[in-house]
Amino acid sequence: MPATSHSPAPPHRPEAPRWAISIRSRPAWLRIPIFVVPFLVLWWVLANLLKLPDLAVIICLYLMVVAAFAAWGRWVHGQQHPYRSLGLSWDRSFRRELAFGAVIATLGGFAPLMAEAAVGWLVWQSVAPVTLMMAVANALATAVAIGLAEELLFRGWLLEELRRDYPAWLAAALTTAIFAVVHQWGPQLIGLVGVGTILVRAKYRTGDRLGLSIGLHIGWVLAISIVNIADWVTYTSAVPAWITGIDGNPLAGLVGWLALLVTLAGIEMSGIGAYLRGDRAK
Repeated sequence: MPATSHSPAPPHRPEAPRWAISIRSRPAWLRIPIFVVPFLVLWWVLANLLKLPDLAVIICLYLMVVAAFAAWGRWVHGQQHPYRSLGLSWDRSFRRELAFGAVIATLGGFAPLMAEAAVGWLVWQSVAPVTLMMAVANALATAVAIGLAEELLFRGWLLEELRRDYPAWLAAALTTAIFAVVHQWGPQLIGLVGVGTILVRAKYRTGDRLGLSIGLHIGWVLAISIVNIADWVTYTSAVPAWITGIDGNPLAGLVGWLALLVTLAGIEMSGIGAYLRGDRAK
């Protein structure tokens, strides 16, 4: 008998449990608290009942939340590659976008300070090389951890949950508002709205990948953290604080807001997604 060829059977995917199907059928305003509330309870238990050090609490929650994204995607939404569905990958485009975002955000974080120093609004302080190197190392670790975790949470998981139920523009607006309010009320709220808007647009403009968003987030946190940790600048009070940033926070001042506006305009007008993909001719 002639050999017969058989197409390989599709991989067996276990049927989602009943609780996962139930969660999947809920609207976003119910699905999101189902994911978030257990971690708020866990945070309270670790910090108040077990009285773990703050750093230990942060590390525990960080690892558990990142792992939970994968479990949620697989069980609730039936995704074989949940991190990729959130926009996280490691292909060439993602790496290019990540590096590009980190570089321009770091430079963009220092550019307003250099301009303010040039007109006499602040003074750069002398910092020992060893102190500066330690500040850079500390800031880099902080920036990578925050950039990855917050982009996976806000522009990754939260944005995608909202997009399942709402138009892309509304999901973006809700994500940005939640991101800003969760961080802090006060003068920097306007700056946080600007940051959130840029990061959502960065994801949308690069084919729903998180590389550019993560890179931008890392770069901004890196620049601000280096300056703060090294105590590198002193404001001269030549202009009101609302211009340079209330309490030294660039996100709470006119100069910082203008810098964010320039960044947003660059993302919207430059065809950055095509450039980073290497298909400018298309």
